[in-house]
Amino acid sequence: MRKNLLKHVLAIFVFACFSLNAFGQGSLGPDPKLIQRMNELGIKMQKATGDEKVKLIKELMKISEEITKQANKINPSSSKSSNTSTGVSAAKAAVYELFFLIERVAQGKVEDIVEYWLREIEGLEVPKEKLQHFYNASTWLAISLHDAKRAMKVAQSGIDQCDARLKKGDRDWIAQGDDGIFFQKLGLMRAKALAFSLQDKMDEAKETIDEMANLAWSYFIDPNTKSRWLSPMSWGFATLFQQGVFPILESVQRIHGEEEVAANWLPWAESILASEALILSAFQKVGGGDKTILDNYQNMFLQGKAQILLSAGNAAKALETINKYPFERKDPKLEPYVMYPMMIKARALSKSGQNEQALKLLSNLELLFQSQEKSKSIGGLLLIGYSRWWPTMMSGEILEKERKFGEAIKAYQKSAGCLKKLYNSIKSSAARREYIKESDKVYSRLVRLQLEAGKPQEALQTVEEAQSKAMLDLFEDVYNRSRKDWPEDLKKRRQKIKSDLDNLESTDGAKPTPGGKSRSIQVSPDEKRAKSQKLMEDLSNLEDEAENRGRESSSKASTTDSWRKSLLGEQYFGKNLVHNNDITTILFLVKEDPCWAMVIGNGKIIPVKLAADSTKIRSVANKFRKAVVAGRDDWQKPSSELYQHLFQPIWEQIKDRERLMIFPEGILWYVPFGAILDQEQKPLASRFRLGIASGMNLMTNFISMEKGGGKRPSKPKLLVLANPDGSLPNAQIEGKSIAELAGKSSDWSSEVWEGEKAKKSEFLREVEQKDKYFGLHFATHGVLDDLNPLHSFLVFSEKDDTGQFKVSEISHLNLSNMGLAVLSACNTAMGAISGGNEVVGIQSAFQEAGVTSVIASLWEVSDESTAKLMGTFYENLFQGKNIPESLPIAIRGMTNQHPSKWAPFQLYGLP
Repeated sequence: MRKNLLKHVLAIFVFACFSLNAFGQGSLGPDPKLIQRMNELGIKMQKATGDEKVKLIKELMKISEEITKQANKINPSSSKSSNTSTGVSAAKAAVYELFFLIERVAQGKVEDIVEYWLREIEGLEVPKEKLQHFYNASTWLAISLHDAKRAMKVAQSGIDQCDARLKKGDRDWIAQGDDGIFFQKLGLMRAKALAFSLQDKMDEAKETIDEMANLAWSYFIDPNTKSRWLSPMSWGFATLFQQGVFPILESVQRIHGEEEVAANWLPWAESILASEALILSAFQKVGGGDKTILDNYQNMFLQGKAQILLSAGNAAKALETINKYPFERKDPKLEPYVMYPMMIKARALSKSGQNEQALKLLSNLELLFQSQEKSKSIGGLLLIGYSRWWPTMMSGEILEKERKFGEAIKAYQKSAGCLKKLYNSIKSSAARREYIKESDKVYSRLVRLQLEAGKPQEALQTVEEAQSKAMLDLFEDVYNRSRKDWPEDLKKRRQKIKSDLDNLESTDGAKPTPGGKSRSIQVSPDEKRAKSQKLMEDLSNLEDEAENRGRESSSKASTTDSWRKSLLGEQYFGKNLVHNNDITTILFLVKEDPCWAMVIGNGKIIPVKLAADSTKIRSVANKFRKAVVAGRDDWQKPSSELYQHLFQPIWEQIKDRERLMIFPEGILWYVPFGAILDQEQKPLASRFRLGIASGMNLMTNFISMEKGGGKRPSKPKLLVLANPDGSLPNAQIEGKSIAELAGKSSDWSSEVWEGEKAKKSEFLREVEQKDKYFGLHFATHGVLDDLNPLHSFLVFSEKDDTGQFKVSEISHLNLSNMGLAVLSACNTAMGAISGGNEVVGIQSAFQEAGVTSVIASLWEVSDESTAKLMGTFYENLFQGKNIPESLPIAIRGMTNQHPSKWAPFQLYGLP
């Protein structure tokens, strides 16, 4: 489960706006005109772009500073003024830095924000009242990039600094009467727990949450801090534990199932929530805070508890909990607060079997969304932005349960329509990916219902939309942030800014001392910070300028444009598969029940419902893969069983075909299809030419190239990179063998880079020369990053990070002139299954870069069997066979051996 970054940021922002609205009504609060102006500007920001948005942000920042000045003049001695001060402080916490954050997320500069905050923290003397924003933002942003290791590092750094300040006796950080350093530490510990859960380290995550609870209690009973409880705590305390516990339960459910959550994890979660409830109760007993604020804490607590109970499968108890929430609100400004609890209640009603009541509530929620759209309140608009699709999706699920399939299809289509608008309006795929993760359910359920209703053409279009959504999520930011095609003037300007930043980091940040001598340039911390921020803004503006200049000429821009057209229903590529007479496409849908196979080609789409359910298919596929990888003799039974589940139901449609292109889903991405045994106990690799595919857009583009005669030059050249880091001597032998085979060919030629010669910088210079090479062969290590698949890489000769050829870099290249990439490394076809219908791994990156045929491995392969298979493959290729023919011939010569020796290598592309 990936944490919802933008939802987290926007929730803080919404709270800030409502805090200012509420406190602005009192005579002691900020000037109501400023609050009104802030609302007006916030609404304008929804549609603003470019320079206009920048101006709005600057004005909002000025208003924020003015409100803070007014808040500082308030006498905190009275309860009302103290509440006002706290509310304005919370608002300031949102506005002070988060306008910049939201703007950069909207522009797809998420990594830039992380770098910006880390630079500020590590290189400058950050004022203590700002440090919490830097650490929290850096932590959540690192999590949003699926970089749990980095998130852990940032969070721990913040925790260490909190401990250091506590040791010095520095306690009071934020608003008067609010012991901010303790809450800051709690927040960073929550981020640390989440980073553990992202790495599937559930016990460590649980221990961190337990430590959080103990720290909260120690804070309350500490005689040095108890008096400070007479003023309200930070608003985030009321959601702190729920936001820490909930992702842990989600991860446990994903890995072990709902029963494990209910049996072994729910009691722990409830004990944590009980501790929080006791703290809130004790806080109230000692006379701490205003009743309204305490009520809000309790309401947030109810909401979080109900959500946790739902995740554990206890719908009845969740409903009992959320029914205590006060849904009736007299103030229209507070309506957005009710929307999310209404969603939780609707889900609880549905899971409790009260479908009619749930549908009625969802209908009311729709009306509330509509009223918020008309009123144009900031809170309503922001909530609608990331939740507008949800009520119709939930309605679809309920209608589907009641077998009202026609109505359910309409509901899902309406939900998908909301998602399309959302995707068309948000630039950053990182932002989209984080806060609409559950939206994959919309497409999954819709396509199955369309198949049930006998509408295979519409189902195929829905699958393509889902694939395009996933591709945009994964690669659009990578494609749109190119620097290699920058004009020279922009490259020089960027180099100058980077140089100035580096020079600034080497300056002495201490205050200048009169008469003092130093070899370093001395500037004040404030001056250094201001210069750093200005340079970062200049760099960001420069990247925007380069992106705008190069977008029209970028080959990748056209790729993402085609995905966007597919997603928005403006263009469909699946029809090209339907009308192809040479290749039969098989699309498997096995992540949810019922499972389906779609056989596509020869002008037809034939949907076949599979008898086995998703759990059974997943179990058998796992057994089959494990047995083959381990080289065990019992692999044949699960192999035959998987054939019965997947291929026997469609055998009549495919048995006479030669070329099969398979679109896997879920666990099937890890299955060696060639080793599946048919009813005659023959492996599929001996019957068919098999190709594994992902996006329909890519495959139809490759089909067009094939029909046009392909892109193979008259004298193709192969570049071989062998044993770049010196740790694979057999890979060096492999490279020389390939060169010898190429030397005997009258058609092909080759060039081998061994050891230190195989540098990434040299490689990039060479491959960017169009038409110099037609094929690439990598005999090196492949390193996977399951947490952030875009950081998986191939190893080059450099000893530092420059020797890592990452997925994000590979996919960004323009290799459309190349027809072959052989990844003779470990696990190069493995990756992380994305929300759509593809695995993000090294092989997929080469396909995205334009390489027509990619050969990659599903697991670690022995040097001996790899050398034999590759030798036969190249013999056939250099003798004039085409790429999709050469691999099956090589494999068929080894099928009398255990499949562990030949099955891991698969062709990704056209068979």
